[in-house]
Amino acid sequence: MSFDHLFKVIIFGGGGVGKTSLINRYVDNTFFANVPQTVGVDFKAKDISVTNEIIRLQLWDTAGQDDFRLPFTSSIYKGAQGIVIVFDLTSEDTIRDVQSFLKEIDDHCIEDVVIVLAGNKSDLSNQVEYKSIIDEITKKKEYPIFLTSALKGTNVEEMFEHLAKELLEKQAQSNITRQMDAIMNPTPPPENIVKPEIPTNKNPKKGCC
Repeated sequence: MSFDHLFKVIIFGGGGVGKTSLINRYVDNTFFANVPQTVGVDFKAKDISVTNEIIRLQLWDTAGQDDFRLPFTSSIYKGAQGIVIVFDLTSEDTIRDVQSFLKEIDDHCIEDVVIVLAGNKSDLSNQVEYKSIIDEITKKKEYPIFLTSALKGTNVEEMFEHLAKELLEKQAQSNITRQMDAIMNPTPPPENIVKPEIPTNKNPKKGCC
């Protein structure tokens, strides 16, 4: 299937927070209780329609364990336009892991990337009070937060559709900025242009009459 826009989206989060399950639920509408641990990276893609344009979200599933993730850290950021940081609503440690992921994004100088936070396992009752921790970590910088459940499918589609719309809008704004910059700062013509010599016939043939 052809598409109008392709966006690379990285899914980060600690081990066991449900990154793979969220992707499976969104792309295939499936859920498996026992999902093998991701080693390195894996990815799936899904096409969706936004404002009559087909967007392909390329979802990069990353390992939660540092031993499996670190060798790929630098290369995986290349070309990323969106990032989802997933934490487990029942685990304070994974909520605090959000800080390290935000720092890593900053360290790699990823500019204009769209970031969304996903508090997963909202179907469980033993949840931690996450909001004060997130406010402390992000210094009250507002990131969209979706409370998701890969098991029940709660807010999964809504989260990725929100991300797709944000990515499309940011791309449109970037295109307008480039066009305005081209108008305000036109590229000067190159100097010292050498005109090609036009060959001349030094010995033209005389007519017969």
